[in-house]
Amino acid sequence: MKRHLAILLLWLAATAAIGGEVFDQKPLAEGFVSSVDPYYRFVTIDNGLLTIDITTASIRDAFSQEVSVTNIRPGAHVATVIRPGDYGSGDALSASVLQILQQPVGTITGKVEATDPEHSILTVNGQMIFITPQTVFRGSVAGHDPHTLGEMKLGDNVTVFLDGGMSALRAQSIYTIPPTFADKHIAFTSTLRKIEGDTWTVRNVPASGLNISTFKVVSGTSIDGFIRPGDVIQVFARMDGDQVTAEAIELGRMQCPNFEPFPVFSLHGVITAVSATSVTITGTNGDAYTIALNDDTIYSVNDPKVGDAISVLVEKHGDTYVGRRVDLWQSPFEEVIDTVLKIEGTVWTIGTKVVTTNPRTAITGNPQVGDRVKLVSITIGPGQILALRIDKQ
Repeated sequence: MKRHLAILLLWLAATAAIGGEVFDQKPLAEGFVSSVDPYYRFVTIDNGLLTIDITTASIRDAFSQEVSVTNIRPGAHVATVIRPGDYGSGDALSASVLQILQQPVGTITGKVEATDPEHSILTVNGQMIFITPQTVFRGSVAGHDPHTLGEMKLGDNVTVFLDGGMSALRAQSIYTIPPTFADKHIAFTSTLRKIEGDTWTVRNVPASGLNISTFKVVSGTSIDGFIRPGDVIQVFARMDGDQVTAEAIELGRMQCPNFEPFPVFSLHGVITAVSATSVTITGTNGDAYTIALNDDTIYSVNDPKVGDAISVLVEKHGDTYVGRRVDLWQSPFEEVIDTVLKIEGTVWTIGTKVVTTNPRTAITGNPQVGDRVKLVSITIGPGQILALRIDKQ
């Protein structure tokens, strides 16, 4: 590793002057690739915190020979020469050279022949490779995106990047190769409605002859920025049959809001009934509201259930409420620190307050009667208090 890294450093040192001239230090960046965008324009390193623009970079191997940009993979160790410029915080740094340093450390590609989670051993091409807590798993398509050794599938093709250990083969990272080439690559822009595990739901959008409403996110997906339901996003994806897997996601351009033809406001309450097309809540005044849900409704709360306290942004169409967005009801809240006096099922007495908990109440520290706790709660009706958090002090 050091020998090959020295090749790059010697090449860089060519900018040093001879005969007493000032040394011209080039800006550099080095690290392990976290993600590569599908069009090979950008790579990220340091867990995605540093973005490198490689659009016009010369891509070189460990011996400084020109190679294809497709040799860059998540987990690869790279060093880059950065063009001098006036960069701001979070800007992509433009690289003139990217050198892949991972190969000299060692890689092995082949089928998964055996896995032994008990002893943390993976067998590829007959070689026993040890998995460590630092091993990174990467995949490009759902169904072939293991996160642990135990999730790896026999027969899948993988590339194992070795860490250069002298006593045994140890995996620094493992990339599971998709079983087939993508049928096609597509790009689309839509509004994110919901995130449920590795499935993201967007407002229905036509793309490449399909109406896309959901897609999969895998460990190899590059996600640029902090993205939440309600955001407009641009998605670059691969299609395998009717399965859409995101390769890169970034915030899309926002449009100026149109004039609102209907009154828009929020309703708060506890769910008493819920289906795919409507939700009924009881508000703080005891009144019941039935709210229509549709394909444009955005959910920041996954799988709302009876008993959940929610806040719904609605449009009022005559006597009908249409839900725009469903969130957990979390404000206005009250905080107190006091002693747990009684616990009876879901009902807790904390100081002078009698509160109810539900499955979404966060309880930390395993508090018992007599413990001091911090209570965060909201009032959901006359004499009805719901605990959002109970933290042992």
